[in-house]
Amino acid sequence: FIVSHCAYSSPEHSIFDAKLSEYQQFLILQGRKAPTVRYRVLAISRFLKYIEVQGAKKLSDIKVQYFTETFTDANCKTEYSTSMRTFMQYAYKQKWVPVDYTFIIPTVPKKHPVPTVYTPQELENMLSVIDRSTFIGKRDYAILLIAARLGLRSSDIVNLTWNNLIGDSINIVQVKTKKALKLPLLEDVKEAIIDYYDHARPECESEKIFVSSDAPFTPLTNGAINFQLRKYFDAANINIACKKHGVHTLRSSLASALLEEDNSYSTLQQVLGHRNAKTMKHYAQIDIKRLRDCALPVPEPSGLFQEYLVTGRWS
Repeated sequence: FIVSHCAYSSPEHSIFDAKLSEYQQFLILQGRKAPTVRYRVLAISRFLKYIEVQGAKKLSDIKVQYFTETFTDANCKTEYSTSMRTFMQYAYKQKWVPVDYTFIIPTVPKKHPVPTVYTPQELENMLSVIDRSTFIGKRDYAILLIAARLGLRSSDIVNLTWNNLIGDSINIVQVKTKKALKLPLLEDVKEAIIDYYDHARPECESEKIFVSSDAPFTPLTNGAINFQLRKYFDAANINIACKKHGVHTLRSSLASALLEEDNSYSTLQQVLGHRNAKTMKHYAQIDIKRLRDCALPVPEPSGLFQEYLVTGRWS
């Protein structure tokens, strides 16, 4: 099933139409959007028609294999799984079925996108185009240097206060994970913050380190930092087409650089401040060096493919 196609398709009719109609009204009363209702009704109607053809006279006649068989035939398996689970939850609550089938409906593992990575040279080029003779330039340079060198999330950067700078370290409680994190205050990062404070930061009541360039000098937002980063990527002629270009990409770029230097995943976990070690599997996708070790040799051509390579045509 394809969602875009569902809006123009008609539901299948079966002996279970009355129950399907009741479920449709339930979805509407829940406030579901019209396209969602149409898709789910269509998906469930096809399932109900299938079990009718298989000989089911009532919903309690459902067999476990019906779920796997219809799941196999579904084009969009993620949407099919969602529709079936919500319907069977409702059917069980209404006592239409004697068993809660929710947990035996096949699911599709969630795919994590490959993190966007920029090379160390690209990041150096981005930092080099920032005009550090201006208020905004000094501020942005310090912010993006923190992101590139330490991998802090934008939410943690905008919430930095002077109390977080203790000696030669940055000590924070991460906004996202609520986990404490201590990172070294690298010399170039320290110099950039001091330069911003001494020569650019306006006097204001905000306890946050980084503030806006105009009165009343409010703390920066995540969106403001991302906007500035996009501007510097463009100025450095870095290709961001079809690539993410927010501050989080500096975090994944740092992870990639550390992996290239043969640092362990446990080291990355400490630097990036991840609570769960399993999260590091996400970064295995950018560990090109170790991924190459897993590559299989290309098999020698044979059969029809070998014939095509020799003759240039299929027999």
